[in-house]
Amino acid sequence: MTPDIVEKKRDPIQPLLQSGVYVLFAGTAVFFLGWVFFNVFNLLLGSILSVLAAALVGNFLCLRIFEDKGFEALGMPLNRGGAYNTAAGLGLGFAAATLVLLLLLLTGRAHEVPAVVSAASPAVNWREGLFVPVALLLGAVGEEILFRGFGFQVLLREFGVWPAILPTGLLFGLAHGPNPHATWLAFANTAGFGVLFCYAFVKSHDIWFPIGMHYGWNLMLLLFGADISGIKIRITGYEIQWNTTPLWSGGQYGPEGSVLTTVVLILLALAVWKMRLVRQQAYLVDVRRREES
Repeated sequence: MTPDIVEKKRDPIQPLLQSGVYVLFAGTAVFFLGWVFFNVFNLLLGSILSVLAAALVGNFLCLRIFEDKGFEALGMPLNRGGAYNTAAGLGLGFAAATLVLLLLLLTGRAHEVPAVVSAASPAVNWREGLFVPVALLLGAVGEEILFRGFGFQVLLREFGVWPAILPTGLLFGLAHGPNPHATWLAFANTAGFGVLFCYAFVKSHDIWFPIGMHYGWNLMLLLFGADISGIKIRITGYEIQWNTTPLWSGGQYGPEGSVLTTVVLILLALAVWKMRLVRQQAYLVDVRRREES
Protein backbone atom coordinates (compact mmCIF):
# COMPACT_ATOMS: atom_id res chain seq x y z
CA MET A 1 0.00 0.00 0.00
CA THR A 2 1.18 3.49 -0.71
CA PRO A 3 1.08 5.86 2.24
CA ASP A 4 -1.48 8.63 2.21
CA ILE A 5 0.25 11.89 1.40
CA VAL A 6 -1.72 14.99 2.17
CA GLU A 7 -0.34 17.97 0.30
CA LYS A 8 -1.08 21.31 1.86
CA LYS A 9 -3.11 23.48 -0.46
CA ARG A 10 -2.73 27.21 -0.33
CA ASP A 11 -5.85 29.29 0.03
CA PRO A 12 -5.75 31.99 -2.68
CA ILE A 13 -8.44 34.06 -0.94
CA GLN A 14 -6.42 34.78 2.20
CA PRO A 15 -3.43 36.51 0.54
CA LEU A 16 -5.78 38.51 -1.68
CA LEU A 17 -7.70 39.66 1.38
CA GLN A 18 -4.49 40.53 3.19
CA SER A 19 -3.24 42.54 0.22
CA GLY A 20 -6.64 44.23 -0.03
CA VAL A 21 -6.54 45.20 3.63
CA TYR A 22 -3.04 46.56 3.09
CA VAL A 23 -4.25 48.71 0.17
CA LEU A 24 -7.18 49.90 2.31
CA PHE A 25 -4.95 50.88 5.24
CA ALA A 26 -2.35 52.59 3.06
CA GLY A 27 -4.94 54.32 0.86
CA THR A 28 -6.86 55.63 3.86
CA ALA A 29 -3.64 56.89 5.41
CA VAL A 30 -2.64 58.65 2.18
CA PHE A 31 -6.03 60.35 2.00
CA PHE A 32 -6.16 61.67 5.56
CA LEU A 33 -2.45 62.31 6.11
CA GLY A 34 -2.19 63.89 2.68
CA TRP A 35 -4.89 66.39 3.65
CA VAL A 36 -2.90 67.27 6.78
CA PHE A 37 0.52 67.49 5.13
CA PHE A 38 -0.72 69.45 2.10
CA ASN A 39 -2.13 72.09 4.44
CA VAL A 40 1.06 72.31 6.48
CA PHE A 41 3.77 71.95 3.82
CA ASN A 42 4.10 72.68 0.11
CA LEU A 43 2.95 70.31 -2.64
CA LEU A 44 6.27 68.48 -3.00
CA LEU A 45 6.97 67.89 0.68
CA GLY A 46 3.32 67.23 1.46
CA SER A 47 3.09 64.47 -1.15
CA ILE A 48 6.40 62.92 -0.08
CA LEU A 49 5.53 62.86 3.62
CA SER A 50 2.00 61.56 3.03
CA VAL A 51 3.28 58.62 0.94
CA LEU A 52 6.06 57.81 3.43
CA ALA A 53 3.70 57.97 6.40
CA ALA A 54 1.05 55.88 4.62
CA ALA A 55 3.66 53.26 3.69
CA LEU A 56 4.83 52.99 7.29
CA VAL A 57 1.28 52.86 8.69
CA GLY A 58 0.03 50.27 6.18
CA ASN A 59 3.03 47.98 6.62
CA PHE A 60 3.12 48.29 10.39
CA LEU A 61 -0.57 47.47 10.83
CA CYS A 62 -0.55 44.51 8.43
CA LEU A 63 2.67 43.06 9.81
CA ARG A 64 1.26 43.24 13.35
CA ILE A 65 -2.21 41.95 12.48
CA PHE A 66 -1.35 39.14 10.06
CA GLU A 67 2.20 38.15 11.07
CA ASP A 68 2.63 39.43 14.65
CA LYS A 69 5.87 41.04 13.49
CA GLY A 70 7.35 44.51 13.35
CA PHE A 71 9.32 46.37 10.71
CA GLU A 72 12.12 43.81 11.00
CA ALA A 73 10.01 41.57 8.73
CA LEU A 74 9.65 44.21 6.01
CA GLY A 75 12.75 43.24 4.03
CA MET A 76 15.11 46.08 4.92
CA PRO A 77 17.93 44.46 6.93
CA LEU A 78 20.58 46.83 8.27
CA ASN A 79 23.62 44.82 7.21
CA ARG A 80 26.47 44.87 4.73
CA GLY A 81 24.36 43.14 2.12
CA GLY A 82 21.80 45.91 2.33
CA ALA A 83 24.53 48.56 1.96
CA TYR A 84 26.00 46.75 -1.05
CA ASN A 85 22.63 46.35 -2.75
CA THR A 86 21.78 50.01 -2.12
CA ALA A 87 25.08 51.11 -3.68
CA ALA A 88 24.52 48.79 -6.65
CA GLY A 89 21.06 50.27 -7.17
CA LEU A 90 22.38 53.81 -6.93
CA GLY A 91 24.98 53.06 -9.57
CA LEU A 92 22.40 51.64 -11.96
CA GLY A 93 20.03 54.56 -11.41
CA PHE A 94 22.80 57.10 -11.96
CA ALA A 95 24.00 55.35 -15.12
CA ALA A 96 20.52 54.96 -16.64
CA ALA A 97 19.50 58.60 -16.13
CA THR A 98 22.89 59.85 -17.33
CA LEU A 99 22.64 57.74 -20.49
CA VAL A 100 19.22 59.17 -21.39
CA LEU A 101 20.24 62.77 -20.79
CA LEU A 102 23.69 62.57 -22.40
CA LEU A 103 22.19 61.08 -25.57
CA LEU A 104 19.94 64.13 -25.82
CA LEU A 105 22.63 66.65 -24.86
CA LEU A 106 25.37 65.26 -27.11
CA THR A 107 23.07 65.09 -30.15
CA GLY A 108 21.97 68.71 -29.68
CA ARG A 109 18.39 67.75 -28.81
CA ALA A 110 18.81 69.34 -25.37
CA HIS A 111 20.87 72.17 -23.89
CA GLU A 112 21.76 73.24 -20.36
CA VAL A 113 20.64 76.85 -19.85
CA PRO A 114 20.37 79.11 -16.78
CA ALA A 115 17.14 78.46 -14.92
CA VAL A 116 14.48 81.14 -15.35
CA VAL A 117 13.96 83.06 -12.11
CA SER A 118 10.45 84.35 -11.43
CA ALA A 119 7.98 84.79 -8.60
CA ALA A 120 6.69 81.27 -9.23
CA SER A 121 10.22 79.86 -9.53
CA PRO A 122 12.59 81.90 -7.33
CA ALA A 123 16.35 81.52 -7.23
CA VAL A 124 17.65 78.48 -5.36
CA ASN A 125 19.44 79.02 -2.04
CA TRP A 126 21.87 76.71 -0.30
CA ARG A 127 19.24 75.45 2.14
CA GLU A 128 17.06 74.19 -0.71
CA GLY A 129 20.14 72.72 -2.37
CA LEU A 130 20.67 70.55 0.70
CA PHE A 131 17.02 69.88 1.49
CA VAL A 132 15.66 68.77 -1.88
CA PRO A 133 17.95 65.72 -2.34
CA VAL A 134 16.98 64.57 1.16
CA ALA A 135 13.31 65.04 0.31
CA LEU A 136 13.76 62.98 -2.88
CA LEU A 137 15.41 60.24 -0.81
CA LEU A 138 12.42 60.17 1.55
CA GLY A 139 10.16 60.04 -1.50
CA ALA A 140 12.00 57.06 -2.98
CA VAL A 141 11.99 55.25 0.38
CA GLY A 142 8.29 55.92 0.88
CA GLU A 143 7.24 54.74 -2.59
CA GLU A 144 9.38 51.61 -2.43
CA ILE A 145 8.12 50.62 1.01
CA LEU A 146 4.56 51.27 -0.17
CA PHE A 147 4.78 49.32 -3.44
CA ARG A 148 7.40 46.69 -2.57
CA GLY A 149 6.27 46.13 1.02
CA PHE A 150 3.69 43.86 2.64
CA GLY A 151 1.12 43.70 -0.16
CA PHE A 152 3.60 42.89 -2.91
CA GLN A 153 5.57 40.40 -0.82
CA VAL A 154 2.44 38.47 0.17
CA LEU A 155 1.42 38.18 -3.49
CA LEU A 156 4.96 37.13 -4.39
CA ARG A 157 4.99 34.42 -1.75
CA GLU A 158 1.60 32.98 -2.63
CA PHE A 159 1.30 33.42 -6.42
CA GLY A 160 4.84 33.68 -7.77
CA VAL A 161 6.87 36.30 -9.60
CA TRP A 162 4.82 37.65 -12.51
CA PRO A 163 1.35 37.48 -10.90
CA ALA A 164 2.80 39.72 -8.18
CA ILE A 165 4.99 41.96 -10.33
CA LEU A 166 2.58 42.91 -13.13
CA PRO A 167 -0.35 44.26 -11.07
CA THR A 168 2.02 46.03 -8.67
CA GLY A 169 3.85 47.69 -11.57
CA LEU A 170 0.52 48.74 -13.06
CA LEU A 171 -0.56 50.29 -9.76
CA PHE A 172 2.77 52.14 -9.61
CA GLY A 173 2.05 53.65 -13.01
CA LEU A 174 -1.54 54.53 -12.11
CA ALA A 175 -0.39 56.23 -8.91
CA HIS A 176 1.65 58.66 -11.05
CA GLY A 177 -1.18 59.20 -13.53
CA PRO A 178 -2.45 62.41 -11.83
CA ASN A 179 1.03 64.00 -12.08
CA PRO A 180 1.20 67.15 -14.22
CA HIS A 181 1.69 66.70 -17.99
CA ALA A 182 1.36 62.89 -17.87
CA THR A 183 0.97 61.09 -21.21
CA TRP A 184 0.30 57.51 -22.23
CA LEU A 185 4.01 56.96 -22.89
CA ALA A 186 4.85 58.48 -19.51
CA PHE A 187 2.36 56.10 -17.89
CA ALA A 188 3.83 53.11 -19.73
CA ASN A 189 7.39 54.03 -18.72
CA THR A 190 6.41 54.67 -15.11
CA ALA A 191 4.61 51.32 -14.96
CA GLY A 192 7.75 49.83 -16.51
CA PHE A 193 9.79 51.29 -13.66
CA GLY A 194 7.29 49.75 -11.24
CA VAL A 195 7.79 46.34 -12.84
CA LEU A 196 11.58 46.81 -12.82
CA PHE A 197 11.68 47.79 -9.14
CA CYS A 198 9.57 44.74 -8.28
CA TYR A 199 11.99 42.54 -10.22
CA ALA A 200 14.85 44.21 -8.36
CA PHE A 201 13.29 43.04 -5.11
CA VAL A 202 12.92 39.53 -6.51
CA LYS A 203 16.64 39.51 -7.31
CA SER A 204 17.84 40.85 -3.96
CA HIS A 205 15.00 39.95 -1.57
CA ASP A 206 15.38 43.33 0.06
CA ILE A 207 13.87 46.75 -0.60
CA TRP A 208 17.25 48.48 -0.49
CA PHE A 209 18.15 47.58 -4.06
CA PRO A 210 15.05 49.17 -5.66
CA ILE A 211 15.37 52.14 -3.30
CA GLY A 212 18.89 52.70 -4.62
CA MET A 213 17.79 52.54 -8.27
CA HIS A 214 14.77 54.77 -7.66
CA TYR A 215 16.77 57.43 -5.82
CA GLY A 216 19.74 57.27 -8.18
CA TRP A 217 17.50 57.91 -11.19
CA ASN A 218 15.63 60.80 -9.55
CA LEU A 219 18.77 62.42 -8.13
CA MET A 220 20.56 62.41 -11.47
CA LEU A 221 17.55 64.01 -13.21
CA LEU A 222 17.55 66.64 -10.47
CA LEU A 223 21.26 67.41 -10.89
CA PHE A 224 20.85 67.79 -14.66
CA GLY A 225 17.91 70.15 -14.16
CA ALA A 226 15.29 67.90 -15.79
CA ASP A 227 11.67 67.59 -14.67
CA ILE A 228 10.87 64.52 -12.57
CA SER A 229 7.53 62.85 -13.30
CA GLY A 230 5.99 66.15 -14.33
CA ILE A 231 7.35 68.06 -11.31
CA LYS A 232 9.75 70.95 -11.86
CA ILE A 233 12.46 71.08 -9.19
CA ARG A 234 15.62 73.18 -9.50
CA ILE A 235 18.66 73.22 -7.19
CA THR A 236 21.63 73.87 -9.50
CA GLY A 237 20.60 77.13 -11.15
CA TYR A 238 20.46 75.34 -14.53
CA GLU A 239 17.75 73.50 -16.38
CA ILE A 240 17.40 71.53 -19.58
CA GLN A 241 15.95 73.26 -22.64
CA TRP A 242 14.63 70.82 -25.23
CA ASN A 243 15.27 71.10 -28.95
CA THR A 244 13.21 68.11 -30.02
CA THR A 245 9.71 66.67 -29.87
CA PRO A 246 8.08 65.36 -26.66
CA LEU A 247 8.46 61.83 -28.06
CA TRP A 248 12.22 62.11 -27.49
CA SER A 249 12.33 64.54 -24.59
CA GLY A 250 9.23 63.61 -22.63
CA GLY A 251 8.09 67.21 -22.82
CA GLN A 252 7.04 68.84 -19.56
CA TYR A 253 6.70 65.45 -17.88
CA GLY A 254 10.45 65.02 -18.17
CA PRO A 255 12.63 62.26 -19.64
CA GLU A 256 10.45 59.58 -18.03
CA GLY A 257 7.90 60.34 -20.75
CA SER A 258 10.32 59.77 -23.64
CA VAL A 259 10.92 56.83 -25.93
CA LEU A 260 14.62 56.93 -24.96
CA THR A 261 13.64 56.02 -21.42
CA THR A 262 11.67 53.07 -22.82
CA VAL A 263 14.84 51.76 -24.46
CA VAL A 264 16.99 52.43 -21.39
CA LEU A 265 14.44 50.62 -19.22
CA ILE A 266 15.04 47.47 -21.26
CA LEU A 267 18.81 47.87 -20.88
CA LEU A 268 18.37 48.48 -17.17
CA ALA A 269 16.30 45.31 -16.81
CA LEU A 270 19.06 43.31 -18.53
CA ALA A 271 21.62 44.84 -16.16
CA VAL A 272 19.51 43.87 -13.13
CA TRP A 273 19.14 40.35 -14.53
CA LYS A 274 22.90 39.94 -14.93
CA MET A 275 24.04 41.79 -11.82
CA ARG A 276 25.47 39.91 -8.86
CA LEU A 277 23.76 40.96 -5.65
CA VAL A 278 23.71 39.88 -2.02
CA ARG A 279 20.66 37.64 -1.71
CA GLN A 280 18.93 38.52 1.56
CA GLN A 281 16.38 36.66 3.66
CA ALA A 282 13.01 38.41 3.41
CA TYR A 283 10.74 37.14 6.18
CA LEU A 284 7.45 37.27 4.26
CA VAL A 285 8.85 35.59 1.16
CA ASP A 286 11.52 33.21 2.52
CA VAL A 287 11.13 32.49 6.23
CA ARG A 288 7.31 32.55 6.28
CA ARG A 289 7.13 30.24 3.26
CA ARG A 290 9.38 27.70 4.96
CA GLU A 291 7.31 27.86 8.13
CA GLU A 292 4.14 27.14 6.18
CA SER A 293 5.58 24.26 4.14
